[in-house]
Amino acid sequence: MRAHCRLTFAAALLLPLLLSGCSLFPTTRKLPVPKAPTITQSAAPEELVARLNQRWDALNTLTATVEIRASLEKSKEGTATDYPGLHGNILIRKPGDLRVLGRYFGVLAFDMASDNKDFTLFIPSKNKVIRILPRCHAGAGAGTGRPVLGNLGDLRSRGCGQKTFVLGA
Repeated sequence: MRAHCRLTFAAALLLPLLLSGCSLFPTTRKLPVPKAPTITQSAAPEELVARLNQRWDALNTLTATVEIRASLEKSKEGTATDYPGLHGNILIRKPGDLRVLGRYFGVLAFDMASDNKDFTLFIPSKNKVIRILPRCHAGAGAGTGRPVLGNLGDLRSRGCGQKTFVLGA
């Protein structure tokens, strides 16, 4: 009688686990076989570049939902630290607005923004705002229609001095 109660109790605990989709054993499933497209096109490289530029010119805003994973690699020490992933949103608006929001379990972890003139990073957990204001612009990417990340790289590579302000404790 006691063994029968134990068996019933064990079955009652394991049955929801097995039925919930959590498998204790590896499972194999069939994947659909990809089919080649029936219509193929051929184009010269110049035509492909023209098409790509035309699509880029037609694009004014971009919104993307991403998963951000950060790793700190110390190659000299031979160590790497992987941090938990964040869910985020990337918002881009031409000609140079960029905003990246990172959330960890729904809580804002950081808010990064650039208007192609200055760069601001807000970290709510540390109550800290970091703002970088370039002293010179020297036409770095102005009017070229390139993404703002390329423009920030231009500022760095052209040697423009930068002022960094850290607000908060």
